[in-house]
Amino acid sequence: MELRYLLRDRFRASPELISTVKAKLRDEHIVPKPTKHSPLPIRDPDQWVLTSAIDGQTDLLVTGDQDLLVRADRAPLAIVDPRGCWDRLRR
Repeated sequence: MELRYLLRDRFRASPELISTVKAKLRDEHIVPKPTKHSPLPIRDPDQWVLTSAIDGQTDLLVTGDQDLLVRADRAPLAIVDPRGCWDRLRR
């Protein structure tokens, strides 16, 4: 739901591109909520999202969470904001 809103309303993506992105994401592996903490400490109560991304060997974590974005250079995966993701998708 949020993805469709961001792509359609904020980035003015075509319906075809939105469908393509959603289909690609559906094919991805889902990592269950982890029981351990992330090796990259953050203040956010949703730290498990980062841990799941690391455990799942995620290539790219897209977030607006500033706690994650300011630590992106120390993370074992790429962390970008929605605009950074859009820029990567357009390459």
